[in-house]
Amino acid sequence: MCGATNAEGRVRGNLKFAAFWLLYLLYPGWYLVSESRPRGTELTGLILLAVFLTGYLCYWANAGPEYGSDDVSPRSHRGYGAAYVLFTVGIAVTLAVLTRSAGFLGMIIYAAPAVAWWSRPGAFYGAMGFLVAAALLPLPLLHAVTTANILSVTVPILSVGLGMRVVFRYAMMQQKLLEIRSENELLAAANERLRIARDLHDVLGHTLSSIAMRADVARVEVERTAPQAALEMGTIARLAREALGDVRTVVTGYRRVRIRDEWASVQDALRAAGVSVEGVVDDASLPAHVERTLGLILREACTNVARHSGASWCEVEVRREPGAVVLKVQDNGSNKQAIVPGNGLRGMAERVSSLKGNWSVSGGQGSGVALEVRLPISEETRGTGDRSWKGVS
Repeated sequence: MCGATNAEGRVRGNLKFAAFWLLYLLYPGWYLVSESRPRGTELTGLILLAVFLTGYLCYWANAGPEYGSDDVSPRSHRGYGAAYVLFTVGIAVTLAVLTRSAGFLGMIIYAAPAVAWWSRPGAFYGAMGFLVAAALLPLPLLHAVTTANILSVTVPILSVGLGMRVVFRYAMMQQKLLEIRSENELLAAANERLRIARDLHDVLGHTLSSIAMRADVARVEVERTAPQAALEMGTIARLAREALGDVRTVVTGYRRVRIRDEWASVQDALRAAGVSVEGVVDDASLPAHVERTLGLILREACTNVARHSGASWCEVEVRREPGAVVLKVQDNGSNKQAIVPGNGLRGMAERVSSLKGNWSVSGGQGSGVALEVRLPISEETRGTGDRSWKGVS
């Protein structure tokens, strides 16, 4: 049903366009019946006009470019278009010779919109030359080679052909812009899905890892002292509620990540994993997008330290430099698999790349892993205060 409805709409749109040009048939029709000529000539002329009218409407209803729709791509112009052009020229020249009147050569104008849609410039200009030649060559035979006749047949053909060429090319450009816009929307949706997936990993990975570690601690403590186990279970419940809130805020895209909050959170998580933490974090007047990226990278890096490194010590540093902010995370772990590329490291790389920064992962002093991230920031965003957050545990 939808295809039938679209086809009917296309036919109606094309016929409305074609109907406007039928006004130019009033002159040849009136000319045939207004002057005295043999009855057979008059009847033949009217039949030829009726045949042309039928062919003209059939062409625009079935093979012409589509009007009243976003789809303006040509259909079957190599076949129907060329046939229609020859058909129109044949009718016009036949009527001109039959009635011995150069006025009928003006009907060639009906072929100009058809060739205007041909995409190749060579084909278009060649067809326009053919139409002009077809309108001029019969003039000597009709003894009508005058400036007025030459201008009356060539100027309308060229004007309509070139004018419709501009209109059709503009329509094609509009269609391409719509296609590009549609592709951009699909690309934006794909990027948003990637962002949500990355944020869910970075946000929930840390929180759920903390829940798992707290559960392990609770299991051990329940064997030692019930009160401490109850405290740990309360912490697990709080972290679970935070995870639920994180999901909601990440999906909506309004989550604000702050370095100070992440620094406090990772210290808590690392202590629960038995890792001693020290460091200095300076987040004075960081742009929101830079602070968010650094916070998520800090979270992911410290989660990796707690889960994979086997470290007993970790040092964190966030410092400002002229035109940049630098994050360093170093541990003394012995598990080299901590630097094997995975979702976490890929997420870090994507975030750093999106801000035109750079990062590196290497072996630490003696053992362990050292991560360094450098993100560019403009000097005007640098604050006047020296705000920093220290922690040693």
